Amino acid sequence: MAALKFSFLAFFLMPLVVLASDEKIDIKNQLSQCSEIRNPKLVTEGSVPVLSFDLVLKDSIADCGCKSALGAFSVYAQRDSYLSHLISGKVVLNNSGKKNIPVAADNSLVSSTRLDVSFSCAQPD
Repeated sequence: MAALKFSFLAFFLMPLVVLASDEKIDIKNQLSQCSEIRNPKLVTEGSVPVLSFDLVLKDSIADCGCKSALGAFSVYAQRDSYLSHLISGKVVLNNSGKKNIPVAADNSLVSSTRLDVSFSCAQPD
């Protein structure tokens, strides 16, 4: 019975944790003329923090000046007086839908800091 009460309580507290995490993310979308990033949520897969979001393409990202369907992302942690680079990579932006990108190699790097996540055109391979 105690486990049932705990599960019920955890169910209601979980959305509050997600909402608090979302407030710690600043998204800078340099492709905003062609795409929208909606419903960003910071989740953890194993010990890796991941930004999950819905990508809505308004136009092809080629219309934003990109030379390929690849977008680049960079993640920085806001420290006291500087930004600390955590991770960068590429993500395919050829259609709308759910996307997931890692924001750090370990959850302890982002657990108590505000994040800056930027999206831009990636160089073609």
